Amino acid sequence: MMLNGRSIFHKADMDSPSRLLQVRRSLGLPQELIDVILEFLWNDQEALQQCCLSSRSFRPLCQRYIFECVRMNPISGKRSEKEHTSDNPHQTPKIHVGDSHTPTMAQRLEDILKSSPGLALLIRDLRICNVDESDWESSFGWLEKDTSLPFILPHLVNLERFYLSGSLTDDSRVKMTSLPKPVQEALFTTWKSPKLTHIGIHCVIFATFHDLTSVLLHSIAVRDITLCFVDVDVDDLDGNDLNTAGVVAALNGDVIEGKSDVLAPSTIIRAPTIDSLALFAEPEVLSHLCSWLLSPTSNLPLSALRKLHLPVGLPDDLPFFHQILKASPSLEELHVTMLSWIESAPREPADISSLKVVRLAIDLGEDDDGVLPTSHHPTLRWWCDNLTSSRSLALTDFHIYLLTDYDELIDTGWESQPEWKRLDGILSSLKRSVNLKIQIMEDEPEIGNRAKSLKPLEQQFSRMGDLGRLEVGYMQAKEIFCHFGVHWVQEPFNS
Repeated sequence: MMLNGRSIFHKADMDSPSRLLQVRRSLGLPQELIDVILEFLWNDQEALQQCCLSSRSFRPLCQRYIFECVRMNPISGKRSEKEHTSDNPHQTPKIHVGDSHTPTMAQRLEDILKSSPGLALLIRDLRICNVDESDWESSFGWLEKDTSLPFILPHLVNLERFYLSGSLTDDSRVKMTSLPKPVQEALFTTWKSPKLTHIGIHCVIFATFHDLTSVLLHSIAVRDITLCFVDVDVDDLDGNDLNTAGVVAALNGDVIEGKSDVLAPSTIIRAPTIDSLALFAEPEVLSHLCSWLLSPTSNLPLSALRKLHLPVGLPDDLPFFHQILKASPSLEELHVTMLSWIESAPREPADISSLKVVRLAIDLGEDDDGVLPTSHHPTLRWWCDNLTSSRSLALTDFHIYLLTDYDELIDTGWESQPEWKRLDGILSSLKRSVNLKIQIMEDEPEIGNRAKSLKPLEQQFSRMGDLGRLEVGYMQAKEIFCHFGVHWVQEPFNS
């Protein structure tokens, strides 16, 4: 900041609340300018907390940034032990996580809201994780013993984004029937919030398919939905005939008459416009979700869908995939994971004309018998057919994630397959410039071995390389969560 050609504010000032207060007092800066300065600290929780204690005039804006996004997860043993053995003599020691007197993050938030109820109005993004992401192995689920959420959730009247996440381990998956009844009711009530626009559910087991779909039907303003590794009672799926009828009618272009077994039409206030949809589940659950989604029963229009995350187990899921594409003329970004596909399976090309970004993950890992698949060959041929048969492509970026490590990739004999060269020729000859990015899912090797291991893959796309539109590299295994649409799992939780 300049005053009469002289700098009165430096970056170091932003890190010092006391200095910031001195500047304001000495120069009489208006609150508007102070707010502009504080905005630089929007993602620095420690500095924002210090500013709240430095001046009452700093507090409103700092509190807004502190409480806008709240993350609740358990305190792992490692974190608790680290806090307990801190060298800071002024820090109050915390009891080990195993002690029943240790407050959870939810209990801490409950205490804060009881003393300052107005802070609940600032919370617009709530992310509940049943395990500590910084310590997956030693952390454990906490929701089964929670008593704070029934108090907290009803107060969040301005909530717009709500994410609930467990993990793939049995002990930390969120099983709805194992939660206390008040917690269950609070969660389902929150999913009905009129201002809620984003719903994320990861590693959660619902009692029935009815419960799962009712979450979506009751969320009247939602436009971004992520259902990743969700599950329901298998017996419920076996007896749910509504979905089979729905998908048959949808695929045939028919209209189903009659009332829904999931939710009576009179209880649906209006159909939300879905902008982003991410589905990833076991095949049986996924097929029921897709059939329900495509039927008139769901009342969730896909006409404005812009982004889609979806696994496709070939060839069984192709009818769903084709139908979702036909129902989504505005689709621009596709994140698709291709699973097994036999050589003799039919492969009718899909119309991908509207897509601008394709992120294709190909599963190349060993099966249960330790056998490496060759299914990526027909998968690549099918995508080549999609590119050549679609009219007036809008494509700008084509990303391929190879879900295997480099050694296994070599064992599949991919270097001798012509599909890679064909894809190189198609992408390099398109009228519109398309960028190609290929990533192998493994930890990046030492620098000396990196170029050697990537060179054979780069050679398969010589034309794209000559055009300067090729990038080949590695991806961390945790990045695959973003491909599934579970972006909130990757962000660190605040202590």
